[in-house]
Amino acid sequence: SGDESISGARLVGNPYKFVGKRIDLNGTVGTVLDTNAFNLETGDPDTGDVVNVLIITTNGDAKDLEPGQALRVLGTVADPTEGNNALGGEGKFATVDAEYME
Repeated sequence: SGDESISGARLVGNPYKFVGKRIDLNGTVGTVLDTNAFNLETGDPDTGDVVNVLIITTNGDAKDLEPGQALRVLGTVADPTEGNNALGGEGKFATVDAEYME
């Protein structure tokens, strides 16, 4: 099992702090990036804001996901992924290597 106290918002706010920790996140599928990566939208329990955590799978599971689908992800926090955000700016994205999804 994973640490449920590490919320998506905490991951996004401090993407290096929790690297190597096992986490248990609940949220909804956002953008499916490819067969092995998607964004999980999770609510910030303090502000109600929605944040995106990049979820990486290794076995093509993301191809079966649909945006808006509720999902629980157990996995390990990985080093942040560098990339471009929707506005074209560069960023570092909180990343989780998924071991189990339901």
